[in-house]
Parts: sequence; C-alpha cells; structure tokens
Amino acid sequence: MAKKTLSDKDRSYGQVIVDYGNLKATTDDLGLKFIENIQKAFNFSDRFTKKAKKSSPILSDQLKNINIDEAIKKQKNPVIQVILIQYKISTELNRNKQKQEIKTSDDVNDKIRLAMQEHVNIYFLQMILAGVLFCIVHKEKIYEITKVLESFLRQYRKFTPPELVLEKDYSISNKRPFVEKELLNLRNNITSGDYYEIPVIYCFVEFFTVPGNREYIKQCETCKKFYIANTVRNNRKFCSRKCKNDFYNMQKSSDEIKEAVKKSRLRKKRNN
Repeated sequence: MAKKTLSDKDRSYGQVIVDYGNLKATTDDLGLKFIENIQKAFNFSDRFTKKAKKSSPILSDQLKNINIDEAIKKQKNPVIQVILIQYKISTELNRNKQKQEIKTSDDVNDKIRLAMQEHVNIYFLQMILAGVLFCIVHKEKIYEITKVLESFLRQYRKFTPPELVLEKDYSISNKRPFVEKELLNLRNNITSGDYYEIPVIYCFVEFFTVPGNREYIKQCETCKKFYIANTVRNNRKFCSRKCKNDFYNMQKSSDEIKEAVKKSRLRKKRNN
C-alpha cells in the first residue's frame, strides 16, 4: 500500500531517477539535469555545480575556441572527421563567422574522444534505466529486468559507505552517502561511467526500498516521460495540464475524423 505522501528526500531521489530515464532528453540535457538533481538530492553547495559543469567534456567551453572547419580538413581519421562534422552541425558553429584560435589535431581529438565517451556513458545508463522504469510502472515483464536489478544492488552494496564514521578527532558521526569531493573525484576516470552510475543507482535503491514509493512513479500518456506524481490516484495519467489538454484534443480530433469518414462513406453508399 502506498504512503500518503513522499518525504522530501525520497522525492529528490525519485526526481534523479525519472529525469535520467527520460528517453526524449538528449545526453547534453541529461548531463546538466544530472548535476542539478544531484546537488539538490545530496544538498551539495553551488561550488559543486560550477566544478561539475567546468569538468564536463560536454558542458564546458573546451570546444568553443576550436576552428571546426580547419580541424575537419586536417583530420585524417575518418571516424573523428565524421564526429567533428556532426559536432559542427549540432552546435551550428558554421554560423559563427568570428575568427577562432586553431588548435592542433591531437588536441581536438582528445577533446572529441572525451566528449563522445561522456555521451556514451550517459546514454548507456539512460537506456537501462528507462527500460527498468517502464517494467516497474506498467508491472510488465519484471522477470526481464531481474539481472539488471541484481547488478544495481551489487553496485549499491559495493559503493555505499557506512552510515557511521570515525572522525579525525575520534568522534563518531553520520556520513552523507556522498560528499562533493568524492563525487567530483569520480570524474577523473571518464571511461568507467561511475560518475553517473554510482549516485543514480544509489538514488534508485534508496527510493524503491521504501514501501509504497514505486506507486508514485508514473508515465505520461502524452509525452511518455516518467514523472513523480503528487498522489497515487489511478486516474492520474499526465505529467502536466498541457499534456492532459493535448491528449484530449488529439482524441477529439481523432473522433471527428472518424465521424467525417463515416459520413462520407454513407453518402457514397446512398449515391450508389
């Protein structure tokens, strides 16, 4: 049976989960949303947000001073060349007519590799989490995500620090699940994906271990985004009033079209 309300902590953990499992969000959007949600969930300072953005290969300004056209011409690796062209299109750097500092090909390659690895890390976890949330929300094919859930629990046990720690002055205190410095240190190894996986999986396990919390996660009938509902009413199907209005407007249009087709067929039948 679901609880009457979610605690602020559980709601913040749930927000980390549903936003990360949103398939319509780009990896750039998820990277930024992840930082904002994690800061709120773990009560980090504004310094965390600034450092996290600055150290991100996809959110920082590291690539803005690269002359992409020149880099594409000089690039001998066809794979990197395609990535550079995609980057140029996606950021619309071709519209920027200002002269930019030309970096060496090696420098460009390193930055592009880091950025692409970052996108892969975000996308991989996004796909897994979206599939898991779909099965949980719709109570379908839960057996198919058993191994994924077991792997989540293994990582949770492996990385979750003890609740009580002995401080330097020999006092015992409660330790938050993560401290800013520890999480930022995970950024040093971009290829592992731990920077995203560890806090997201922590939030996932903490949220779903509380009885009734799962009933608050819904999927919008219109935009298909997962969201945290204010109540667990079964008739709640939309994440916003806009999505609700859009859904019924589309349904109304569909009914009108069906009615028009029906009348058209009747007229043809009479004429024949």
